[in-house]
Amino acid sequence: MGKLQFGLWDSFGVNEMARSPVAADIYEQHIRQVQVAEQLGYNPYFIIEHRTPMWAK
Repeated sequence: MGKLQFGLWDSFGVNEMARSPVAADIYEQHIRQVQVAEQLGYNPYFIIEHRTPMWAK
């Protein structure tokens, strides 16, 4: 019988990106979360990066 794998979906929203003046800080935080997820056995990891401008809401 096959092995069941669990993965994670992670979202980068415009609100989250607006909380930090440096986008690299947000990416670094998500990378640290991915590293913890890998240690816990989660695989694969998907990034949902929204590119909708704030004025389009």
